[in-house]
Amino acid sequence: MDKVPAVLVAVITFMCAEAATVKPSTPTIITVRGMEGDSVTLPAYFRKDYRLFALTWNKLSGGMYGTRRAVYMFSPATNSTMSFGPLENRAFLTKDRSLTIVNAGTKDEGLYVLTSLLDVVGQEEHYVLLEMHAPPQVQIGVPSPLQIVEATSLTLNCTVDQPGALIQPLFWRKDDVIVDTFHVVSEQESNQSYMSTLFLASVSRAQSGNYSCVAKHIGGEETDSVFLEVTYPAKIINISEANVVLQGEDVILRCLAEGNPVPSLSWLRTGDPDPLRSIVQTVYTGSRTLKMARSQANGSGEYTCVAANGVGKPHHESVLVSLSVVNAVTKLESKTDVGLGLMSGSKLYTILVIAGSVAAAICLLVVLLLLAFLLCRRGKTSSRRHSDVQMNNMATATHNGRVNGDKPDVRPHRTSSDKGTPAAERRFAKVSTPYESDQCGFLTLQVNDIVEVLRTDNSGWWYGYHRGKLGAFPAACVEMLTLSKSSSQKKLSASSETNLISDKRTVTS
Repeated sequence: MDKVPAVLVAVITFMCAEAATVKPSTPTIITVRGMEGDSVTLPAYFRKDYRLFALTWNKLSGGMYGTRRAVYMFSPATNSTMSFGPLENRAFLTKDRSLTIVNAGTKDEGLYVLTSLLDVVGQEEHYVLLEMHAPPQVQIGVPSPLQIVEATSLTLNCTVDQPGALIQPLFWRKDDVIVDTFHVVSEQESNQSYMSTLFLASVSRAQSGNYSCVAKHIGGEETDSVFLEVTYPAKIINISEANVVLQGEDVILRCLAEGNPVPSLSWLRTGDPDPLRSIVQTVYTGSRTLKMARSQANGSGEYTCVAANGVGKPHHESVLVSLSVVNAVTKLESKTDVGLGLMSGSKLYTILVIAGSVAAAICLLVVLLLLAFLLCRRGKTSSRRHSDVQMNNMATATHNGRVNGDKPDVRPHRTSSDKGTPAAERRFAKVSTPYESDQCGFLTLQVNDIVEVLRTDNSGWWYGYHRGKLGAFPAACVEMLTLSKSSSQKKLSASSETNLISDKRTVTS
């Protein structure tokens, strides 16, 4: 610390004596607020357009007109400074002559006066009131994380002790975003307590997050936080659809659920209370896959996925699994059975391929015969043999449905001259069970229809002719007719006539 010259001491002594008698009529007081442990600055005000001879900071005891105690002095003439008493070695002047106190505390609170000695003007005084505050203590008072069930209400109370340093009311933040939800700041109960209430009605899962109560004060801000975790019941959001699996193949069922906490999933078979243990993988949390390797026919049934997480009731969804056995179709009870036989019979596929090939060959042969018939008819030269052939062809065309310009019937009727089975040995069957099919290469049959059987097979599927069409049909749907030779010929004639009438109606329509 610099030594103070005798002249400066005399000036200061004179100023202190004069100041003791000064009683400003309407002094102006400026209030400065500071936090304990921080540095605070008392601003200096004096006329800058006059020469400054001396400057003194005094702390008053007993009010504005109480006892003054010098804490800091400055002489511009010698550029000398000195700190005294409680501010010794803790205070310094800024460039504008304001007084800065380092590591300020409650003991530094009080009223300060700045006395300036100016040329011509004389003495001026400026008053500053210093208030010191402790940092506010913020507390929400609930454990973190805080779990709450979805759709319920929540009230959070935030209490602040030592609120004197607050510069604005308390407010709330969620994940660093100010909460706009309704909340109440209570009246200040005393100088030592302050409270804010946050109310959330019907909490949703989207409101999960970190909630902070914020107290802004002159030294910054103080906060207390709680993490809100919204729980909700488990719910299955995706499950495998009902499916049909061939015997010997693996059955894979998948189940996906959501919930908080993350739900646990298990698979049950209807009628069996014990969970299935053939769970082979968990793709990710909340998902469960059931795999039954090399399934057997007795594995058919209803399988249920159950999701639970301790919140609310468990959620479950079921899926139906049908295991199909691949073998020859011996009897078809219904249209559904027929369809299943079409899907699962490997021999049937071979029959269909052969039937399609035969049908295509027959159609090609009929077209060639028709072309030959037309060419022969238009020939300019003919012989009796040709005329007989032409007569026979015309008779055949008439018999096959070419009447009055009708389209020819392309059915492959057999005659006694054809190779293979004679006409008298043609086989017919009567339809006992209806069968419908919209697939190419299959016949549609009604009860009591007569079908000409062209080929039989141990697979359960026969090949025949009915109403101008060739195709496959289930053997279980018909009953073979046993006729004598004369009866067979009558039946053949009646069946052909019926087919001709049916074909003609079809062409006419």
